[in-house]
Amino acid sequence: MTMTTTESRFESEWDGSSFPKERRTGVVLGLDWVQVGTVLVGIGMAILQALFLVPFPWGVLTAIPVLMITAAVAIPKPAGRSIPVWGAVILYYKLRNRRGQLQYRRQLAPVQVEQDAELLDGEDDDDDDEPDDGISRETQWRDARGRIKLTTERRRFTLPGELAELTAYELPGGPAFVWDPRHREGIMVAQVSTPKAFGLEAAEDQEGRTRGYRDGLTALAGVEGIDRWVTSDQTTLIAGARIERYYDQKRAKAPTVWEEDLEQHVPLSGENVDPFQHSAFIDLMRESGSVPVHEMWLTIVLSEKKLREAITVSGGGIRGFMEVAIGVTGSVESVVEDSGAEVTGWHTPRTLAGLSRSAFDPGSTLMVTQGDGGIAGADVTDAGPMAMDVYPDRIAADSAVHRTYMISEWPQHQAKLGFLEEFVFAGGFRHTITVAYKPEEPAKALHRNKQRKADLATANRMRQKLDQPDTQQPEREGADVEKEEAELLEGHAPMKPVGLITISAEDMSSLEANCQKVLTRATRANCQLRPVWREQDAAFAAAALPFGRIGIR
Repeated sequence: MTMTTTESRFESEWDGSSFPKERRTGVVLGLDWVQVGTVLVGIGMAILQALFLVPFPWGVLTAIPVLMITAAVAIPKPAGRSIPVWGAVILYYKLRNRRGQLQYRRQLAPVQVEQDAELLDGEDDDDDDEPDDGISRETQWRDARGRIKLTTERRRFTLPGELAELTAYELPGGPAFVWDPRHREGIMVAQVSTPKAFGLEAAEDQEGRTRGYRDGLTALAGVEGIDRWVTSDQTTLIAGARIERYYDQKRAKAPTVWEEDLEQHVPLSGENVDPFQHSAFIDLMRESGSVPVHEMWLTIVLSEKKLREAITVSGGGIRGFMEVAIGVTGSVESVVEDSGAEVTGWHTPRTLAGLSRSAFDPGSTLMVTQGDGGIAGADVTDAGPMAMDVYPDRIAADSAVHRTYMISEWPQHQAKLGFLEEFVFAGGFRHTITVAYKPEEPAKALHRNKQRKADLATANRMRQKLDQPDTQQPEREGADVEKEEAELLEGHAPMKPVGLITISAEDMSSLEANCQKVLTRATRANCQLRPVWREQDAAFAAAALPFGRIGIR
């Protein structure tokens, strides 16, 4: 008797889904504009030497090495960049080192920041200094004219480099509005949680959440004024013994009440409040070597330039920008909800400073997530490290070393739903996975797509004239261009995701071990990671800090 089993497969709209390959085909024979310029300069030097500088025939002979050196410099593209570009990166790194910009030491005395007249045109603080009449601070967010109140002292985050220019304000209710005067941007950060585990859901439910996330990206791209947004998932491992010690410290500081039977003051904490929960907590901390903690946030970056008209209508100045930002928060919350997640709150200046501080120094995570007075976070003057040193392949800040990788290749064939979980659950060590999105206007995206198709056609004709063999790489890139055009015509928002992963450890040996675990996970996720050489500080700021500072390439 023969038994035949027919396997029924769930048909999915995501079958065959893949990401475009990293662009390698350039404008001429696979060379980009920098490489083409280098080749033209080399050819010009060879012609000048052969015809004018050196007599014939020695000029022709000496021109040959010039052409060979030009080809060796211009054609290779190690780690996704041409050698001339790498030369510029290395030169800039050395220049920064000469200027002392690769080392940071915090001043022990925080600098008081005065009023900044360059904030926004139209700023007016005439009635900010209103007396305190005893009303609680929560009811004092607006003045008599209904405008958002601003304090006369602007508080800047104490951070390395140009990040020190970020200034913290508070929207009504307490959410932070971070003003970036250099780039003329406003930054808000939402705390996000996922009440349902994606990997435990049925295939249909996973598809529904993925579809909602896709639609959410399109909706965010359509929100006026949003320049980009960044999603981050940070994993921290906290020792159970350390949590127990911190718990004991907080119990000792708890208020007390007089107990008649014992004739002494008894603290209102621990077993005196709930003996069962106290005992269960102590047992859990002693049995577990460590406790993983996930922190997720969504950073929204608003462009003052794109919102200039709306800001003017809302009263102008920083107040007008903040009024517009309040309207954006509601749109963001509804979009996130459709993707199966939820915004549990908006970070305040203190909690943002706490996230930043713990990113530099993971050892401070437990302290800054609790804070003093029951308020989570840290003061904005404690947002940065005490000391930081930048190396070509890592940074060292306080008690930890960090290395940031860029996802250079996303899944090239059937992308598994939720493939980023390979990175999120890579192991019990501190690591942050960040994906940034920068939307593009559909008309500009179609124009860019058209130019890219023309570049590919030109490169194909040049290969045919030079009788070069056909390869699959140009064909694959051409297929990516055709697919991009079809998606644009279907109404999908044009954007390119940029993925960054920061890995942290207490020492170099642990860092190398943690990096190897993540690289192994990248293979399972069908992704390729590339370390960000000689730009580790900028990459760390983009990947691990909640300020949306990221370069889209």
